[in-house]
Amino acid sequence: MQATVGAVVAGALSVVFVVSFVSLVFAGPLGADLARALGFVLAGAVVMSLVSALVMPWRGTVIQPQDAPGILLAVAASGIAVGWTGDRDGLFATVVVMMGVASLLTGAVLLMAGWLRLGHATRFMPYPVLCGFLAATGLRLLIAAVETATGQAVSRVTLAEFARPEVLLLWVPPMAAACGLAWLTRRMRSGLALPLGIALIAVGFYGVLALFGRDLTWAAQAGLLLDVDRDADFLGALGPWVLAEADWWAIAAQAPVLLAVTGLAMISVALFASALEIAVGTRIDTNQELRATGLANLSGGLAGAMPGFHYFAVTMLARQLGVRGIWPGIGVAGCSAAVLVFGAGFLGYLPVGLFAAVLGYVGLELSRTWLWNVRRQLPPREFAVTAAIVGVAIVIGLVEAIAFGLLAAVALFVVAYAGLDVVRLRTTAAHLRSRVERSDAAQQCLVREGKRAAIFHLEGFLFFGTATRLRNELVSLLDQADPGITFVLLDVRRVSGLDASAARALAAVHGACLRAGARLLICGQSPQVAATLRRAGLDAGVDKPCRFASCDAAMRYVEDTLLADATALPAAEPSLLDCLRRDHPDFEPAQWFHHRHIPRGTVLFEERAAADCMVLIETGRLCAEHTLPDGSIMAISTMLPGALVGEIGLYASVPRTARVVAETDVTLRVIAETTLRRLEAEAPAVSATFHRLAAAHLARRLMLTSKLLRDADL
Repeated sequence: MQATVGAVVAGALSVVFVVSFVSLVFAGPLGADLARALGFVLAGAVVMSLVSALVMPWRGTVIQPQDAPGILLAVAASGIAVGWTGDRDGLFATVVVMMGVASLLTGAVLLMAGWLRLGHATRFMPYPVLCGFLAATGLRLLIAAVETATGQAVSRVTLAEFARPEVLLLWVPPMAAACGLAWLTRRMRSGLALPLGIALIAVGFYGVLALFGRDLTWAAQAGLLLDVDRDADFLGALGPWVLAEADWWAIAAQAPVLLAVTGLAMISVALFASALEIAVGTRIDTNQELRATGLANLSGGLAGAMPGFHYFAVTMLARQLGVRGIWPGIGVAGCSAAVLVFGAGFLGYLPVGLFAAVLGYVGLELSRTWLWNVRRQLPPREFAVTAAIVGVAIVIGLVEAIAFGLLAAVALFVVAYAGLDVVRLRTTAAHLRSRVERSDAAQQCLVREGKRAAIFHLEGFLFFGTATRLRNELVSLLDQADPGITFVLLDVRRVSGLDASAARALAAVHGACLRAGARLLICGQSPQVAATLRRAGLDAGVDKPCRFASCDAAMRYVEDTLLADATALPAAEPSLLDCLRRDHPDFEPAQWFHHRHIPRGTVLFEERAAADCMVLIETGRLCAEHTLPDGSIMAISTMLPGALVGEIGLYASVPRTARVVAETDVTLRVIAETTLRRLEAEAPAVSATFHRLAAAHLARRLMLTSKLLRDADL
């Protein structure tokens, strides 16, 4: 019994809203055909409710024609009516078919978006634009409520008419009732508040009539009742005849409005699906919601329904009343069918102020939620966009307001994104090194000479705003550098793309490098980035930029060039053993650290093996490798003569972190852990010097890492 009563209450409330929204479209010159229009829309609402009850992922969701599409369709219907020169039946058929086409188009797009799993794309609408559109919809509903109550269109020309006492009596009470509804629903916080408030408005209207001794005939003559022919046959108006009578060119001319309705429906499905997920505590797939809502619109559109999506208020009301499963949709469909069959006479006795109050209530709630409340949630610039959309919607129109809002949001994005720093890392070769482990003398030389190589790691998408900022920074660096910059290295591995303006900006950087006597190095570019740079002319001429597959390859080139040009690097670099001999002339390394020859390709250390020794390279080259989870090998570093290898694992007593392989034939000294212990016991002074030199080697590497982290602001 409780479920039955709840389903009837939810269905009756839904019918009131549907009738209110239809009256938005069939107003003014179209008002005489409201009864015929209700037949089509109610028939479509029956089909839409039944289909949604069966296919919606969360059983209990109610899909019905909505207010925001109604506002947009009202704009389109008004545009058709203004320029109409044909007969009344043709105008009616054109508007009805336009509503059906809007539903079919919406259904097809939603269904396709769900099948293609584009649910995430529905969230790409900028939030300030969405707020502005919903707030503008609210204010347009308030205006529509006044027009419904008075039967007159609101415009700058007719504005003074609404201040006349007899007109004030028509629209002020419904607007006061709308305010009362809004207060009651916020105060009670119960699903029953809204139907109770609507019932009180109806009872109050009839009570006032009785108090002043007026009957329904007088009320109808005074324009206080819904202008529906009580003898009208809603079912009799249905039929395919409207397809032949409709002006399809006039419908096609409203394509921008129809597309706006479709886009609005996609966004609304995502919003209401998220709200429903929070309300019921169940994971809801947006793509399934899109598919189900698309099917409901396709089915309802065939009968002439307005586009619809989740009716959140009715859905939650049914849930609070204990109605579960398919029964909310069945209840809404049943009430719509009852009004469709028997309701012409009943609707003709309902006060028009009731429907105006419902429209006013929805408008107040939308305006309060999306304009008044968000003023504290949005930054001032974004709220200015929201407010401007509302102004444009009132002065010009909703479709133009959406276009304006999108353009304003794009402008804000461009300004904000242009202020972002696309440089992920600013450093020099003094702090950033390749994976080549060099001798201490070479490392110290790179510390001195590395400032001549400016390194920039870029990320994100480069467009005219961010690229211009980067160009100015690099040109200023080349002009002011002392000593002069020899290399400018741009790592674009993390650049997702760039536009033509950004490519031209990098071409300007290349020109500045040539004028300053520096070389531009570009590494890590994707095929798309390379193609864009090539079109900008960066591959033309003899002095084109050097390209490298990776930043490490570019850094090796820079380091080799800096070391080759250096004059302070001695021809024979003192190794760690040379330093031991210098400080301890009696020390003979061959007695402690045995000599070993490693052929090319030999594995010296296995990854995760026990660290029981370290080695000092005398000739040749070693490579450290890491095995990835998929079994592939990643090169970590290359170690040259003079490099100490394996000292971290030995000192920290941890397994080897990499596999070490001889890239060439290698000669080295093996410094075993047992030998170090014996050295500590038999020659403590030599042992202390060895540990000091090894610690200095590690400290220099740590200092280099610290400086690099500082450059990266980490």
